[in-house]
Amino acid sequence: MKFVIDAMFVILFGISLAGLGAFFYKHILKAEVDFFTGFFAGCGLAIIFLFPCGVLSLFSRNLFLAYIIFVFLFAIPGRRLLFRHHLSIDRSLIVPFVILAIVLLLSGLSSLSPPIKNDTLFYHLGLPKLWAGDGAVNFYPTIPLSASALNCELLLTPILAFVSPEAAQFFVFMIGLTVLAGAARAYSKMTSGKPLMAILVLGSVPLFMAGLSDAKNDYLAVGFALISFIEYSKYLESGRLREIIFAGVFAGLAASTKSNALIFVLAMLLILAFQRRNIKAVGAFLIMAAIFGSPWYIRSWIITDNPFYPFFGKLFHSAYWRPLFDDFNAATFVASERRNILNFITSPFRLVYLPDIFRGRLGPLPLAVLPLLMLFRPVPKVVGRALILSAFFFVIWYIIWPNARYLLPIVPLLSLAGAYVMERVKESGGFLRLLGVAAVTIMIGLIGLQTGRDTPARIKAATGLISQEEFLKSATILDPNHPASAERMPALPYYDIWHYLNITAADDAVVAILCSNWNRADGFYLNRRFIYLNPTEQVTVDFADDKGRMALALVRNDIGYVLIDKAVVGEFSEGSAFSDAPGFSI
Repeated sequence: MKFVIDAMFVILFGISLAGLGAFFYKHILKAEVDFFTGFFAGCGLAIIFLFPCGVLSLFSRNLFLAYIIFVFLFAIPGRRLLFRHHLSIDRSLIVPFVILAIVLLLSGLSSLSPPIKNDTLFYHLGLPKLWAGDGAVNFYPTIPLSASALNCELLLTPILAFVSPEAAQFFVFMIGLTVLAGAARAYSKMTSGKPLMAILVLGSVPLFMAGLSDAKNDYLAVGFALISFIEYSKYLESGRLREIIFAGVFAGLAASTKSNALIFVLAMLLILAFQRRNIKAVGAFLIMAAIFGSPWYIRSWIITDNPFYPFFGKLFHSAYWRPLFDDFNAATFVASERRNILNFITSPFRLVYLPDIFRGRLGPLPLAVLPLLMLFRPVPKVVGRALILSAFFFVIWYIIWPNARYLLPIVPLLSLAGAYVMERVKESGGFLRLLGVAAVTIMIGLIGLQTGRDTPARIKAATGLISQEEFLKSATILDPNHPASAERMPALPYYDIWHYLNITAADDAVVAILCSNWNRADGFYLNRRFIYLNPTEQVTVDFADDKGRMALALVRNDIGYVLIDKAVVGEFSEGSAFSDAPGFSI
């Protein structure tokens, strides 16, 4: 069965990446590592190889095959590393552990179904599909994020091209699973605590668990950030410069995976400065983070004149972006957080109970247990470091990018602190112990209910109980713009149109897709060349221009078909909810 082959390939490939990373550490750096550090080191080495190949237009099926075979050569050392780890199960925690195991099983099976989530189709798997077809890591002017930091998408390209999109999606699930196990390993090693508690606390965070079934690039960035923090902690214990160098390398890899991880780099630099570390340590961290974090930003600067494109358009003027876009999009954003001192103070509470404001739910457990730290002294050094780094990160995040998902790099760090508190609560015995176990169980149970609600059709599609075509025609998703709502909507409302064009349109046909920030018809399942026409994200066809020049732009781009989304037309018509936004009349 296809889903078994996809899963077995990805598991073996992930183990081999860990073996590759461990081989590099042992024979080049003369250091020993565990499976989790080896895995993310292997991902980093793969990225270092794939990036220049993609930029130089060397992508091909033969290159991907050679790359995959080479990685598989390290399967045996990777397996040896994996088998060194084991997880002891505390009988008092067996109920939440079993529930979490079921949730993870459901998420893993769901990830083996055809991708249907919005950002997954547009960017996380959409770009690898385009790159594999073009044989190069290209920039697409109507896909603004094709100029951003894309390490994860780069890593997924050979898997998508050589195996399947479902295998690439499952690989991201495996990355998330590795982060979960790596956080547990770090907690156990640095606090002598039980790793199971760290797994349960991190597994109780909706923000972390919600995207495991989809190819979100956040998990790779989170993994790199976690390893960076671990190396930073080792440096504080040993004083050896090599650990802070490793911390800089992994922080740079995180920043070149997702732009919000730049906040992690800045937070680490600020901490090193406040701790008055020697200039060598600060310089080593900064240089390594710059070397491994900058390639995507340099590429973006060369292509668009903006290293952070499509962000900060008013600071870096690009021919591909209008300042008007920033004003319009800010005014029509799902929920605009008015940043002031009072809102900053209450933001942790609102992250838990008012998820629409930040477009995601953090969940109460990591934050709710933090005040209990005052009851348990002394606090382990690693927990204190995790909280200080998280505090620096949170302040910068709130000032620059207050989106819930952008907090993910510090969620494992908060979970280290949460696990320590919950373990102390459990050791207290009596009513407190019962309350602590119940809290973890309920939170994981709620995630289980959400997962069970969203996954049956995906699991049927993954296991072949329904056909891919039947699934893609009928699949529904929660409204991504209103995470607190239970309202569902068709995942692929235009699938029939793509199916028709795939059969009838000429092979060289070009399809333009009218979409917007709120209604995004994607072209993932359209097997013809396409461009997105979002009025507030691109100037390939300039919606602020006159009709004649717009028509010429359509001709110039060889567009033979246009999908007109009537919902998008409504957004830009009289009576629209956006009619007060700057530039609406234009």
